[in-house]
Amino acid sequence: MKYRYLCLTFLLLSFLFARCSKEKVDPRAFPSIATLEVTNVSKEGATFNAEVEIRGNHKILEYGFVWSEFSNPRLESSDKIFYSEGIVKNRFSGTISTTLKAGSRYYVKSFLKTEAHTVYGKEVEFTSLGSKAPQITSFAPVKGAWGDTIKVYGKNFSFVKSKNVVHFGSVKAEVLVAADTLLIVKVPGVKNDLTTLITVSLTGNITTAQEKFTYLIPELHAITPLKGSFDDTISVSGKNFSSDTQLNTVLFNNVSAQVVYASPGLLKVLVPPALTVKTSLIKVLSGGKTFEYNQAFELNSFNITGISPDTAFKPNEIITILGENFSPSLTNNRVWIGTLRAEVVEATTKYIKVILPNGIIPTYNMSTFGKYSIQVTVADLTKIGPGLEVCWRSTWTRKKVFPGNPRIAAVAFSLNNKGYFGTGVVGNERNQTLLNDFWEYDPASDTWTKIADFPGIARAGATAFTANNRAYVGLGSNRFYQSSDYPDKDHFKDFYSFNPNTKTWTKVADFPGVGRHSALGFAIDNNGYVGTGWLGTNTPTGEAQSANDIWRYNSSSNTWSEERQFIKHTSSAVGVSFKGEAYVYDFDAMYKLTGNGWVQQEAPKTYASQNAAFAIKDNIYIGLGFKNRSIGTSELWEYNPATKKSVNRDISPYAMHSVSSFVINNKAYVVGGASFGTFLITVWEFDPSLPKL
Repeated sequence: MKYRYLCLTFLLLSFLFARCSKEKVDPRAFPSIATLEVTNVSKEGATFNAEVEIRGNHKILEYGFVWSEFSNPRLESSDKIFYSEGIVKNRFSGTISTTLKAGSRYYVKSFLKTEAHTVYGKEVEFTSLGSKAPQITSFAPVKGAWGDTIKVYGKNFSFVKSKNVVHFGSVKAEVLVAADTLLIVKVPGVKNDLTTLITVSLTGNITTAQEKFTYLIPELHAITPLKGSFDDTISVSGKNFSSDTQLNTVLFNNVSAQVVYASPGLLKVLVPPALTVKTSLIKVLSGGKTFEYNQAFELNSFNITGISPDTAFKPNEIITILGENFSPSLTNNRVWIGTLRAEVVEATTKYIKVILPNGIIPTYNMSTFGKYSIQVTVADLTKIGPGLEVCWRSTWTRKKVFPGNPRIAAVAFSLNNKGYFGTGVVGNERNQTLLNDFWEYDPASDTWTKIADFPGIARAGATAFTANNRAYVGLGSNRFYQSSDYPDKDHFKDFYSFNPNTKTWTKVADFPGVGRHSALGFAIDNNGYVGTGWLGTNTPTGEAQSANDIWRYNSSSNTWSEERQFIKHTSSAVGVSFKGEAYVYDFDAMYKLTGNGWVQQEAPKTYASQNAAFAIKDNIYIGLGFKNRSIGTSELWEYNPATKKSVNRDISPYAMHSVSSFVINNKAYVVGGASFGTFLITVWEFDPSLPKL
């Protein structure tokens, strides 16, 4: 057994030894070269030297030298001399007779190129004493136009394009390709002598071609078509134009056209989108020559075929004007909607897109309806397009005006989807007219109809509430204004019910408390609640004061009973029934009636009297009140009793006070009132669900 193990071990070691003996290290994969010192430095050049240290196992395709005035020269960016014949000896040299500037320090590297590698030798330095000048042996073609390419043949040129400075006369030319025996240059696109010498300058040495170069003179033959639209292609035929689009200029009435194609015999240009006149003279500039064509170009008239959408439903809406022959230049299309200039945001020959001007819908929270003309001017032609309907439905919508007398301190209520408005006063404390007329409003048709007058004495500051499909109106005064000259008197206590089906009034039980005006009124569970208000001098003591008592009216039994008093005396409180609970707002605070009495709520502060107050869905609305003798407010606060949050749904820029309001189908209607001393007949619809974007 031991012998077997020894044999196996011997065989394994022999195998490994045999493999190792066969695996010899390959020779070097790529060659190595050394750059030797520069020799034979003279005014006519120098000799560069190198030695191949290791040839490697790759075929050497090229070898030679690179040099530069900057350290680390490379084949891609430096002057060079190279050879492609096979290297017989390890040492080789190259005689450099060009591109060397006297007194300059140069850096030289030798190199070898294989299929896979480029190998450089170490860098050596030397100071040049100069070199031979470049030589031009010929160039072709000997005639050409601006921008044409010319091949300059010779020797002692530089491989570095920027070192070869080529001039056509005194005008410098761009060098496109550079080699030691060939330069490819571009004929300068600058006005020059008709015939001129070509020179090449290199490291201070200049050579001049023996033959002169001749510029070809352009000719203009025809321009077609002579009628078209913006961005149409126009052909300019002729002779000896530049083939470089950038070196030809075509002007339509001095507006530059884009040249999209150029050849010696043909230019193709686009009608300029910035063209501002219908008829244009055409100029062609090429090869230093300017031509004016003897026939004018006529721009096709634009047409408007429609607009989209034909109705604008929101501010800043994009309106597309459809048609043909519009200008693709934004500034060359001018659009007015109504009398307002619209901003053009996009334009093609087929359409113009504009933004609806802000002035068409001047206020975000105000509805706007109307039809506006559309006027378009392109170049020097103006046309009127189809009208644009505007239908912006927002929070506040102005309805038809109230046809009766303007007034303040009136009453309003709603029954059976109709609104009712009446009584009130117009004028001031020295010259007032008390009213007892009543009107019915139908929101479906936006119409007012006069109905039977209120049967009591004409009055202002009356109170109203609805219960059991009846309205109840009473209290008020025939001397509403408070003044030392005219103290309040004749405060009423009578009440009347209104039947919306028969449009008739019926006397009911008088209010049992002290007569007053500006009392609050609301209803809960078909019972009316009336209280607070201004008592004037009609008090037990004879002193002017406001009230804090609250009375309940039972519409079934036609009886009154006194309820819990309000938390303070006031004549500026308004009451709202909200989801079966009583809320009262007074000047700067909201109160809710609870089992523990009146409890103040977190609510906005209007600091105003004679506020409007109503409820819609989950919110109570308070505002449009009186802040001094002539100024109202535009504020209408939306208050959510559940969240205690408030939002101003104002009617800015309008301010008003002493308005009346009623609610139909979750929309409130605000009627009458006054603003800055002017009594109003305006009617506003308030829809808190709008706007909907």
